Amino acid sequence: MCRVAARRCPLLGVLLAAALCGAAARPAAAPLQWNVSLDSPAEERWLPVLWHFEPAFLRAAVARIIDEAVPKWFHEVVRPIAAELESFMPQPYAGEIRGLCEALGISLGDGLLLNFAYESTAFCTSIIAQDDKGNIYHGRNLDYDFVDILSKITIDVQFIKGGKIAYQGTTFLGYVGLWTGQSPHKFTISGDEREGGSWWENAIAAFLNRNYPVSWLIRDTLSRAEDFQSAVLRLADIPIIAEVYYIVGGVSSKEGMVITRNRRGPADLWPLDPLDGAWFRVETNYDHWTTPPPCDDRRTPAMKALNATGQQNINFDTLFQEYRLENMGSGSSVNANYKYSLQKSENAFKAAVLIQRWYRRHVARLEMRRRCTWRIFQSIEYACEQDQIKLHNFFSYLMDNFTPSSSKERDFISRMFISGESFKEAELEKYCDYESLEVPDSYTGPHLSFPLLPDHATALLEAFQQKQQLHARYVLNLLHETRKHLKQLPNISHVSTCYSEEVTVCGDLHGQLDDLFLIFYKNGLPSPSKSYVFNGDFVDRGKQSLEILIILFTFLLIYPKEVHLNRGNHEDHMVNLRYGFTKEVMQKYKTHGKKILKMIQNVFCWLPLATLIDQKVLVIHGGVSDTTDLDMLEKIQRNKFISVLRGKKRKESNRNVEIKEINGESQAEPDPAGNETVPGLPSQPRPAQAPSMANRLEFSRWVRQTVQEQIEWCRKLVDISDSEEEELTCSSLVSLTDLNGPCWTRQEEWKQILDILWSDPMPQEGCRENTVRGGGCYFGPDVTRKILEKYNLQFLIRSHECKQEGYEFCHNRKVLTIFSASNYYEIGSNRGAYVKLGPDLVPHFVQISRVEESAFRALREKLFAHTSALISAFKVYDKDNTGKPEPQDTELILWWDGVEEGRITLSNWATAVESVLRLGLPWRMLRPQLVRSTADGMLEYRSWLDDLAVEQRSQEHIQSSLLEVIYRNRSNLETIFRIIDRDHSGLISFEEFHQTWKLFSSHMNIELTDDGINDLVRSIDFNKDGNIDFNEFLEAFRLVKQSQ
Repeated sequence: MCRVAARRCPLLGVLLAAALCGAAARPAAAPLQWNVSLDSPAEERWLPVLWHFEPAFLRAAVARIIDEAVPKWFHEVVRPIAAELESFMPQPYAGEIRGLCEALGISLGDGLLLNFAYESTAFCTSIIAQDDKGNIYHGRNLDYDFVDILSKITIDVQFIKGGKIAYQGTTFLGYVGLWTGQSPHKFTISGDEREGGSWWENAIAAFLNRNYPVSWLIRDTLSRAEDFQSAVLRLADIPIIAEVYYIVGGVSSKEGMVITRNRRGPADLWPLDPLDGAWFRVETNYDHWTTPPPCDDRRTPAMKALNATGQQNINFDTLFQEYRLENMGSGSSVNANYKYSLQKSENAFKAAVLIQRWYRRHVARLEMRRRCTWRIFQSIEYACEQDQIKLHNFFSYLMDNFTPSSSKERDFISRMFISGESFKEAELEKYCDYESLEVPDSYTGPHLSFPLLPDHATALLEAFQQKQQLHARYVLNLLHETRKHLKQLPNISHVSTCYSEEVTVCGDLHGQLDDLFLIFYKNGLPSPSKSYVFNGDFVDRGKQSLEILIILFTFLLIYPKEVHLNRGNHEDHMVNLRYGFTKEVMQKYKTHGKKILKMIQNVFCWLPLATLIDQKVLVIHGGVSDTTDLDMLEKIQRNKFISVLRGKKRKESNRNVEIKEINGESQAEPDPAGNETVPGLPSQPRPAQAPSMANRLEFSRWVRQTVQEQIEWCRKLVDISDSEEEELTCSSLVSLTDLNGPCWTRQEEWKQILDILWSDPMPQEGCRENTVRGGGCYFGPDVTRKILEKYNLQFLIRSHECKQEGYEFCHNRKVLTIFSASNYYEIGSNRGAYVKLGPDLVPHFVQISRVEESAFRALREKLFAHTSALISAFKVYDKDNTGKPEPQDTELILWWDGVEEGRITLSNWATAVESVLRLGLPWRMLRPQLVRSTADGMLEYRSWLDDLAVEQRSQEHIQSSLLEVIYRNRSNLETIFRIIDRDHSGLISFEEFHQTWKLFSSHMNIELTDDGINDLVRSIDFNKDGNIDFNEFLEAFRLVKQSQ
C-alpha cells in the first residue's frame, strides 16, 4: 500500500490508499505528481503529462482496458457516433478527451470508451472521521481493476489556475474525471459506486440525457464550490448518469457527509454527528441503512477497527492502518482467526465479484441496446422535425429570388406560402357552414346538440371506442363553438387548486387515443372537482388525432373552468402537412375534409399559449429562453400566428413591397439597410427581373452544398449510409392570417411564441440556438432560475420531449418534462405519464403504457419463423387431412397440392400454436389480432400461413436499396405533393405541375419549352386520366432513381 501525501490544512486532512479488489497490495513507489494548467486550452492541458510516458505503452494500455472492459458490439455503436456524442458532453472535459486522443494517436471513440470504462466501477471504501480535537480526516482506497496497467499510470494531479493550486486529486492517465480530490483549505470529496447502476447505463445516459458523469461532477464541484456546504448542495442536486455515494469532508468540526445519490437527486444525507457518538462514517458500495451481503461485508470490520482505535487516537497513521485488510478486523493488532477466515474466503469473494460483474454487463447490454434504439428513434424524430421547415425555406428562397412573369404565376407562388384562402370572419363562417349539411337517417354514430352536456361526452367516448365516426356536421359545429369559446380566453390561462381537489397535467398525446382513454380510466373524467391541463401536441403521428381533438374540445365546452388546453408546436398547419394529421382528416372526411381542416387551422391559432397554476407553476409546451417575457405573451394577438414556421423577418417595408408585388401593385424602393436573408441561404438582394445566370448557378451550388452538409450531419447523428437522403435543417416561417395586412408581426412577438413552443432544457448554463430541432433554443439552469425569480414561480412544467419513464426532472428539479404518449417510438420504448398537483403543489406521477400493433407484428414474425413446426402441429388436429403437405417452395414450405385449404377449429389453432411457441400467451384472446374471423369457427390454416409469408416477404423486399430510397424520401415527396395539391384532392392538375416545373427550371438552369413540360407531365400520368396522383408521383421518382 502507499499513502499519497496531501497538503495539510487547518482541521483538514485527506488520505488515499491503493488496493487490489479488496486484497492488500503495495505499489513500488508513490504516484508521480504533475501539474495541469487550467489556463491552457483544454486540448493541450494533458500534453506535458503524456510526454513522460511511452506512447506505444499508453496505446497498448488503452486498447487492453477497452477490449477487456467493453464488449465488441458496443465499440461499433459508439465509434461511428463519437463526434455527436462529444457534442453532448460539457466542456472542458470534451476538449480534454479530444486533445488526449490526438496526442496518443487514438480515435475519439476509443477516448470516450476509455473514460466510460473508468466510470464503470469504483468498488472502494471511503471513511470520513473527526478526532476529539475537531480535525477532519478523509480516506479512500483506489480500485485497481487492471493492477498491472493502472498502477503504472496512477498520477497525483495539481490543477493550476492563475499560478495557484485550484484543486488536486488522484486519477489515472487518460481519465479526465476525478474519483478523489481536494480543494485546498475548503473541502475534500471521494466517490464510491452504488449498487444499482452499471457503466453501460452510464455511457448511454451520458449522451441521451446530457447529465454529468459521476467523476466529472466531483471535478466540477472542486472547481466551482466555495465551501463545504456549497459542495454538498452541488453534489446532491445536479443530475448525474449513475447512482453513487459522494463522501465530503470540510475544514470545521462536524463537516462530514455521505450523500447517497440517485440519478436525479439525493436519496439520503448521512452527516457526522460527533455529539451523539457518530464521529465516523464508513461507506462501501451498499446503502448504510441496509445489511451488506456476506460475500462483501467490508463495513463491519472497518467499523470494528475504528471503534477499537478510538476517536482520541484517530490520525493519518491510524486511519491508514484501517485500510490494511490484515488489520481491519481488530485495530492495531492482528486477529489470527479473522485473518485465516479472510484467506479462506478470498477465492469465494473474487468469484462472487466476477459473477456480479458478468451479471451487470449482461443487464447493461440489454439496457444499452434499448437505449441505443431510443437514441436512433429520437435522432430520426428530431431530424424529421426540420424537414418541413427547410422545405418551406426552399420555396421561400425561390419566392425571394423569382419575379413572376404573369398574374397566373403570381397567384400560384402566393398560395404556396399562404395556408389557403385568407378568410375574414364572415367569410370563414360562410365557408365552413355546418347548418347546410344534413345528417342522413342511415347515420348510426353519436349526435350532438349545443350547449353540450356530460352525456354527449360519454356518448362520444363510447362511439370512438367502437371505431365509429362523428358526422361532419357535428364536427364543424363543435369546431365553430370551440373557436367562439377560445376567442374569449386570455393568452395565459389561470388555474387554482382552491376550486378542485387536484389539477392533472397531461403531456403530448400525438393521436394516441388509447392513452387518453387510459388516463381517463385511471384518473377519472374531467368534472367540477377534477381539473385537467392538456399541454399541447394533441395531433400528428398517431392515427386518431381527430378523435382526441373532438373529445378535448367537447370537455372544454362542457367544463370551461376545469379543462384547459395549451398550444403545442404540432398545433400548426404546416407541421400537420408532414406528420399525418392533414392526411388523416382528408381520409376520414373526404367530401368535407377541406372545410374541417380550415376550421381546425383557425381553432389552433386561438389556443392559449400557457397556463399558470396557483400563480406558482407555469405550464408551457416547449420551454423558455433568456428573452421570455410573460407580460409580452399576455398581450400578443396570438391568432395572427397560424404557423410559427418562418424564416428571419425582413424589415416591414420590404414585406410591404413583396405584398404589393404579389398582388400586382406598384413597387416601392426597399430600404437596403433593412434586408435580412433567410438563415443558411445565400445573401443577395431581390432582383427586379428574373434571376440572372449567375444567380441560378449560385442557387444550384447552394442546393448541392446544403444536401451534402445535411447528409454529413445525419450520418454523424445516427450513422446512416451514404445512400441516405439529406436531412433538412430548420429555420422557421410565419404565416399570417391575412397576407394583405398592414405589416409584419413584430419579430419579438414571433420569437416569444417560437421559444415557448419549440425550446428544450440543457444541463449547461446559458441559452443557445436549438440546433437539433432547429427551432427555439436550449436553455440552461441559470435561465430557468432567472424566469422563476422574475415571476415568483416554484417550477416549470413542459412537454415536447419523449422521456423513457414518461416524466423527468432537470435544472435542480425546477423543470419537469411530462409526456403522455406511451410506446411512442415502438412497443416498450417508453411509458407515458401524467402529473397531479394538489394545493401543496407537490407533483405526484402516474405512469401509463398501452399495447401497440408492433407487438403483434413481432409475434407474427415469430409465427412465420416456426412455419414448419406449425404445419406439423396443425396436421395433428386436421383429422380429415384436408391440408396434405407437398411443398413446392422449399424456402417457405407453404404450398400444397389439391384445392383443400387445410381446416382446423380456432380452439385447436390456439392449442397448436402454444405447443409450438410455448410463450404462455392467452392465444384465444389474441386471436382477433392474428387470425381473420370466420363464420363457421374453422380456420383455413394454409391460407393463414400464406398471409404470414406474404407479409414477411413484403417486409424483406422493402429492404432493397431502391425501395429504401423511396421510403426515406416519401415524407418529403408527400409534403411537396401536398404543397402543390392545394385543395387536398389527392391529384395534381397538369396546370399546377406546369407552373411548378417552370418555377424550378427557372432557378436550376434547366431550359425546357412548354411542349417539353407537357410531354413530361403526360409521361408521369400513367393511367392517362389527366391528373397526377401520389402513386404516379412516387412511381416517377422510382423510375428516375432506378435509371441512375
